[in-house]
Amino acid sequence: MANTMTIQNVQDLLDPNMEQIFYNYMAVNKPFWSRIAKRTTTSKYNSEISMISGLPVASETQLYQKPGVLAPTQGYSQSQTQKKVSFEVIVYEEMWRFVNEPGDLLAMFGDNRTTSAMFRPIDSYIDNAVAKMFTHGESLTGPDAVYYASASHPLPDSSNEWSNYLASGSARPLQESYVKDMLTLINQCPDLSGEPAELLDRFPAQMLVSPANQQLAMRICQSVGMPGTANNDINALPEMGLSRTPLVWSRLDSAFKGSNNVDWWIFFPQVSIYVVFGVDPFNKSWVDNDDNYHFVGKCFVDVIFVEPRGYWFADGA
Repeated sequence: MANTMTIQNVQDLLDPNMEQIFYNYMAVNKPFWSRIAKRTTTSKYNSEISMISGLPVASETQLYQKPGVLAPTQGYSQSQTQKKVSFEVIVYEEMWRFVNEPGDLLAMFGDNRTTSAMFRPIDSYIDNAVAKMFTHGESLTGPDAVYYASASHPLPDSSNEWSNYLASGSARPLQESYVKDMLTLINQCPDLSGEPAELLDRFPAQMLVSPANQQLAMRICQSVGMPGTANNDINALPEMGLSRTPLVWSRLDSAFKGSNNVDWWIFFPQVSIYVVFGVDPFNKSWVDNDDNYHFVGKCFVDVIFVEPRGYWFADGA
């Protein structure tokens, strides 16, 4: 089959395909942040996400969530204006001239290694933003006007407070007894209306550590017996709701702007953090003097800390 692309029509034929490649990548790619944060899409540059009755509720269209017939307690809202992130893809003349149809580029770029390289800047931007919420949780202010990790999270309609910071101000290195204390603290957590949040009964809890704590975390989570002892008693932590699979993230290491190597967290995936993502329809392309095709895509993205009840912190040193 003869090549249907020429210098006169290459932009018209490639533009929709490049947009499709981008959409396909965002639909199937599973970057590290997607294990922690919930991705939601929007077609707007600004959005609002609300909490209701201690549980996060985010509209896929980012519209304000009104209380339903049961009149749940309305929580705090986060309004954001997304940041624009751009990327450029170059299809060299030697490449586009030797494909039979523009659709063949979908297969050519379908290799995950190729698309990951193309769009890695977007994933890195989001990864860094999500990691910072963990490494700087003691200094970043959340929607309830206190730090993400705080012993004084307020309840909207009372003077009571609750804590997601194990022994605030004191070192609690990663060990079985402190993990048990953290799970107990989680069980004591109220929802926004002051009722038991029952997080461990409703969501999977997962430990998050830097590589420095990986081996210890695996022993604590995966031991059949009590971790670090010859005691024949069972390891009760998984029965208390903790996943046997700890999550290890190199971006929490101090070498990658982490706070230190020994802090640790228990978190509920896709509860506390939302990644709001949209594709800007106003992309552009051009052909340079060497007949290379350039495609510049733009998206708007933001990372929002919505709900502190999905985020539990221990200062490891």
